[in-house]
Amino acid sequence: MLLAGAALLLASCNRTSAPQPEAASGKVVELKFDGTTGAPSYTAWSGGAGQVVASVGTKELVRTDLKADGSFSLSLPKPDAALLSGTTSGSFTANLPNNCTGNLSLSGATDAKSAVPTFSVQAQKSGRIAPLASGGTASSPTAETGLYIYLDKAVGLSGQITCIQNNIIVTGNVNAQFSAGWNKVSTSVAITSAGGTVTLKAGNIPSTWVYGAPTALSLRK
Repeated sequence: MLLAGAALLLASCNRTSAPQPEAASGKVVELKFDGTTGAPSYTAWSGGAGQVVASVGTKELVRTDLKADGSFSLSLPKPDAALLSGTTSGSFTANLPNNCTGNLSLSGATDAKSAVPTFSVQAQKSGRIAPLASGGTASSPTAETGLYIYLDKAVGLSGQITCIQNNIIVTGNVNAQFSAGWNKVSTSVAITSAGGTVTLKAGNIPSTWVYGAPTALSLRK
């Protein structure tokens, strides 16, 4: 079993203007694994119409309508100050899977505060959803995960991420700047029998939101 996935935090907002609402949209699908190969695939959303809810901890941030086909669009507002907490390197490494470690350090505003919302659906089926896309082959899988983070001050993050699964080492160097406001982040993992890479980038995240996606996506051959 090759373990991949999890997201860190990168971003891109206008550094000179006040933080603006961030659009979060896409289509909810359901995750399944092939009984023979263990490879992941998706099926259409079967939970009907309902609501998509973004929360920080136990507090609801915003909600919007979920259409019967799984599509939705919402605007993430600036979180209330009470929803923000101190930002440390642990705020980033907490999103890594169990077989990954991050030797990371922060720079810039040492007193920056942040919020990372989680998303869930409330319909005929209810539970967590997360932006995720998988590809490649069973022997050389790829996975891309995404998340949003709000920061009240700009910070930098640097260091290295290392993941080990079945003696296969996957590494990635991090050298990222995060702007004040909403930051959109994606983390891509590619694995082969000889090793792999972890890549972080700002901007786009997967438009497919997976219902029942684990924190770390199991990609098995």
